[in-house]
Order: sequence, then C-alpha cells, then structure tokens
Amino acid sequence: MLVAHISDSHVAEYGKKAYGLAPTSEYFEKCIKHMNSFEPKIDLVLITGDICGNPTPGESRRAADILSTLKIPYYTVPGNHDTRDDLLKYLPKSCPTELDGFIQYTVEDYDLRVIALDSVTEGMPGGTLCKKRLDWLDAKLAEQPQRPTMLMLHHPPIKYGVHETDTDGFIGSEEFGDVVEKYSNITRVLCGHVHMSCHAGWRNTVISTTAAIGMQLVLDLTLKKDSAFSIQPPSYQLHYHNADGEIISNVIPVRGLDTPGPFMFEEYLKVESK
Repeated sequence: MLVAHISDSHVAEYGKKAYGLAPTSEYFEKCIKHMNSFEPKIDLVLITGDICGNPTPGESRRAADILSTLKIPYYTVPGNHDTRDDLLKYLPKSCPTELDGFIQYTVEDYDLRVIALDSVTEGMPGGTLCKKRLDWLDAKLAEQPQRPTMLMLHHPPIKYGVHETDTDGFIGSEEFGDVVEKYSNITRVLCGHVHMSCHAGWRNTVISTTAAIGMQLVLDLTLKKDSAFSIQPPSYQLHYHNADGEIISNVIPVRGLDTPGPFMFEEYLKVESK
C-alpha cells in the first residue's frame, strides 16, 4: 500500500501568491498532477492541514477546484490557517467527522487504518488536544489494538528547532504521548505545520512531518532569529507499507520545475567511462 502525505499548501486566491511571493497554488496543482501519474498507483493521500493561507471564500473555492483534479482518495484535517466550517463546506467528503465540535474520524477501508485528529484551537497558532479529543482517540485505538494504524494531525507534539512553530506550542502533548505509548500498532504520526520534511522517534513510534507546498521554513537551532522561509519546488512524502508490514518513507520531489532529471545511470556511466 502506498500512502502520500502532503501539507501546508497555503492556497492563495486566483491571481495572487502567498505573501505576495510564493506561487503555492500553482505548485499545489503540479504536486497533484505528479501524484496522479505516479507508478505504481498511490492508494491514498493524507493532507495534514493549512490547505488555505487565509480561509477566504476565494481561497477555499480555489483549493476545492485544485483538489477536484486529484484522482486518488484523500482525507484532510484542519490546520491553524483553516477553519472547520470551511473544510466541512468546501471539502465535506474529505473529513467525515465523528466527534461533535471537532474533525476527527477513522478511515477503515485499507490495510492500514488511519485515525484523523483535530489539533486546532481556532484563532490560535499552536496545537491542542483536549481530554475530549484524547478520550475519543484512546477509545478508537482500543477497538483494534493490533491493526497497523497511522495517526494524522496538523501540529507535531514535539519541537523541531524552528522559532515560529516551536513558540506556537502544543497543549496536551504529554497526555497525547501517554495515549500513543499504550499501543504498539501505531506505525506513523503524520503532521505538518513546520514546513519541513523530517522524522523523529517519539513514544515508541515515528513522527513524520512533510515539507510545505512551495514555502519551507528555515531551520535555526539557535532559536535566536525570527522565522524565515524559502520558496522551493514542491515535494511530498510517500509511505510504502510492504508485504512484511514495514513502513518505508521517502521524499518525492515534483520534477519538471527548476530541477533537471531524472537521468538513467546506465546511460551516463557509459559517458563517464569514455
């Protein structure tokens, strides 16, 4: 089974760029086109929030228009730049919520089970998982404690060395970890928010955050500077659940922008040997 993970597309309205600089919507379109054509076929796409830069009707409509071209089943959770109402209005099939007041649900149709979590407190940049949300998660995990399961949410429950997101914080991260640590079947915790592709061991599982679509935050482990971002071609993470039950995670760059290749080794080894 192949699961693609994208996040933080920060779609801008038609005719506009994110922060006046980044062509995030165009990059999002290219990313979706790339996923549609990937071989072998991707089974599922998980989107961990910040679909829009600012949840205006224009941005939400454009995001829905772009996602309508995705030929693969996909599911979403809100990020701090989204609103629950807009997700439920413009992308209702992608977030079939099961918990009143929050967008939390399970996806049961695949070899891997997916549990979607809502880590948003609207109007605040940081993450939150309150008792209601965590009790729901614990109950869902207890239903199938042996089945391989991925969790998806916007905010990672650890700090990454990025000033902006580290200072945002995560209320309930310890309690979240206590729930996760009870279960040995959680293969990945998929997150966004930090605009970087990286992995971290945590509570007997692995947190994977994927790069943003076009706008990457700059790593600064000194935490002395205000946050900065760079504009880079899009990529996505691809998680391969193989026949042995292992998860292999890769970063897939979207070709055809400013990056040449790919090149066939056999052909260029002949050139090198001349």
